[in-house]
Amino acid sequence: MKPKLPWWTWIVSFFVALAAKLLSFHFLYFDGFFYIYGSYVFCLPLYFMWGGRVFWGQLAAETVTANVVGFHEPWFILMHGAANTAKPLLGYYLFIVFKGESYKHKIDRSLIFFFWTLLIGSLIGNFVLLGLRVAAGDFATGEFLSRLLRQVLRDCLSGFFISYFLLDKLGPWLKNKKLSYWPPG
Repeated sequence: MKPKLPWWTWIVSFFVALAAKLLSFHFLYFDGFFYIYGSYVFCLPLYFMWGGRVFWGQLAAETVTANVVGFHEPWFILMHGAANTAKPLLGYYLFIVFKGESYKHKIDRSLIFFFWTLLIGSLIGNFVLLGLRVAAGDFATGEFLSRLLRQVLRDCLSGFFISYFLLDKLGPWLKNKKLSYWPPG
């Protein structure tokens, strides 16, 4: 049986996503590219620990900060927020659908996490996000593939070395305090 999480877990995701995005923008944003995308890296473990309740907080934070990365039209602001929120949410649901949680060995679980959560989720999410950037005129269509590969590589590396590390170390500790659904079982 899953523990009943406190009400504040609905709100904390907004502040985590907001702080992570603003910090990554301030320190790690060069040439229109986040080298570590803080909102993705820190919200991904939250989806595993707290489930879908992270969605609304992350969506609000991504939407509020969309103008910082150059979106000013309301439609693009909402789509930017939805696309950035969809990446970790999609990865989380792909992991659940393909039963990554049922693997007892950490190496099997980490490979399922890498493939379904990071690689496939990042490919789909970044494809949509970069399509929006092309539609907004931020860069030419010819740059699409190189930017897509760069962003997928960034998400996979930072997701595996930061997100999975946080999930692996923080998840069991929070579960003992009845503040996390992760690890399953």
